[in-house]
Amino acid sequence: MTRFAITDRGGLQPERTTLSWQRTAVSANIGVVAVLLVDVRGHHWALALLSAVAALATTGFVNLLRRRVGHLSGGYGAEAGAASPWPDMLRVGAVVVTLAALGIATAVAVLLGG
Repeated sequence: MTRFAITDRGGLQPERTTLSWQRTAVSANIGVVAVLLVDVRGHHWALALLSAVAALATTGFVNLLRRRVGHLSGGYGAEAGAASPWPDMLRVGAVVVTLAALGIATAVAVLLGG
């Protein structure tokens, strides 16, 4: 066995990048749940509904990213590692933008609603 056993995979950069996207999505999911709790406590039911839907969508995105790590590691068929990163990047970007929008809307609702 050589010192560098994983030389044919070009390092683990795709896996590490996907794992960092997954951490970002999980962090955003925690933020969405925090916004949801503030909305429920403040009786902002429309925002609470939007936050709940965003939390479910974010959880789905995290699951898709988890599957991508398995795909990149060679666990999902012969074309493993050939997937484009762009859909996942767009999903993570959408999660972060959604969290920002919900946070701003909640802050405005709390400030204006008392």
